[in-house]
Amino acid sequence: MRLDQKVTVPAHVDDVWKLLDDIPTVAACMPGAELTRTIDDSTYEGTVKVAIGPLSMNYTGTVSIEERSEPDRRIVLLASGRDRRGSGTAKAHVTVRLVPGGESTDLEVGTDLQLTGRIAALGRGVHDVANRLFVEFADRLAAQLDTSPTASPATEPEPPQQVTAKAAPPDTSELKILPLLLSVTRERLAAFLLRLSQRVKP
Repeated sequence: MRLDQKVTVPAHVDDVWKLLDDIPTVAACMPGAELTRTIDDSTYEGTVKVAIGPLSMNYTGTVSIEERSEPDRRIVLLASGRDRRGSGTAKAHVTVRLVPGGESTDLEVGTDLQLTGRIAALGRGVHDVANRLFVEFADRLAAQLDTSPTASPATEPEPPQQVTAKAAPPDTSELKILPLLLSVTRERLAAFLLRLSQRVKP
């Protein structure tokens, strides 16, 4: 799956580049992402938590800088991860390019995304969710620069499914209690019928 996204940040290209060159800060701007370990100057381990409607994924993996060109204001990243519950994998080859525009900067992001498992079955929904997450990422990035961005996905997405970066797990107390109540009720009913049958025997 190919994703092409663009956001205009009202900040000078040098300031945006300086921020993007700080991978831990950039990761903190990504909804649901958290770096857990720095392997070296270009490789990091981390997690990404995403909830899409009833689906909840918690990916663990690595992100590495494959290419970094300050003159071209270009960074190429490779990220890969696996869901902790074994429900799928994700791999992304991401190219980030900054285009200066005076006092504003265009942030262009091209992503080749490969998904397996439950999330891959969402099809077009993945594209919509990715656009929404990118807009939120741009908001957080701009907050780091004390600005407010104007984000514009390459294509107008259809209304996306609800997505939360770090959604709390669904409340399953009802599902756990109901079988217990049914089990107790069945046992009591069986005991009552047994006593009743013994009483009515000739």
